[in-house]
Amino acid sequence: TRISPKDFVIAFADGSIGVYDVQKKKYETKVPKAHVSTVFCCSFLPTDPDIFATGGGGGRICFWRLPTLEQQPELSMSESNQSLLSLSFSEGGTYLATGSGNGYVTIYNTKTNKIHFKSRLYHRGVISVEWCPNNPNLLATSSKGRVCYIFDTTKRLISIKISIKNEFRRLKWSKKDLSIAIACGDGNLYVRLDGGTYFIIRGSKYPLYDVAWSPFDPNQVAATDDGGNVLLFDIKSKTAKCALGHNGKARPITWSTAKKDLLISGGYDGVICFWDSKTMSL
Repeated sequence: TRISPKDFVIAFADGSIGVYDVQKKKYETKVPKAHVSTVFCCSFLPTDPDIFATGGGGGRICFWRLPTLEQQPELSMSESNQSLLSLSFSEGGTYLATGSGNGYVTIYNTKTNKIHFKSRLYHRGVISVEWCPNNPNLLATSSKGRVCYIFDTTKRLISIKISIKNEFRRLKWSKKDLSIAIACGDGNLYVRLDGGTYFIIRGSKYPLYDVAWSPFDPNQVAATDDGGNVLLFDIKSKTAKCALGHNGKARPITWSTAKKDLLISGGYDGVICFWDSKTMSL
């Protein structure tokens, strides 16, 4: 997750986290055992860019302050002994949604550190929870299954159910409207436009995993797959470009908010790749 034009936070399978300086090519700060095992998710507090939350093995939600990575114990919450696979702050930072390994979606009130809502929406792990940037009441969720739910947090009910023949992976909202992009297990990208119309763009022979909608171009969605590839989908032309960047499964993908065409990906090989999205070259 980017935190400045030169620094970003990296999370690891051994439970450690660190702040990496791209220009100096070294870690500024590192916490060896932030979690007991893999750190699966990270999200910044919208109202304070110096504080971010992490979730992982053991079910703990931890809050950290930059640049020292000092833990904020008064903010830390304990979900359960289930791994936390996903988390997301609401736009105003009042609520934090989490997805657990046993299918529960939980919404915390960050002002009181108390549970606002909790329900088991899936039978498998919830790998995505994403607040809609254009409607603060909508929370999109997905699991490794054939259904994804868009949940209305005000009415406390599922407002939209999306079903496909293959399995869903991670998802992201568009910054522009209520469109949503979902990575699919058949290697394709599912796009549901604002209003309900949907289409599928063919992508990879490997299952897709993560997706990231460009903050600069509403027609561009980046994705990673299990073959180590990074893909760039064009929503307008319904085409995709693909480039190999990792040895083994590619996992997180994000856009730099400081530089328009910069993409950043990570993988099981422990490598961070920086991409020029115009040429799809490293």
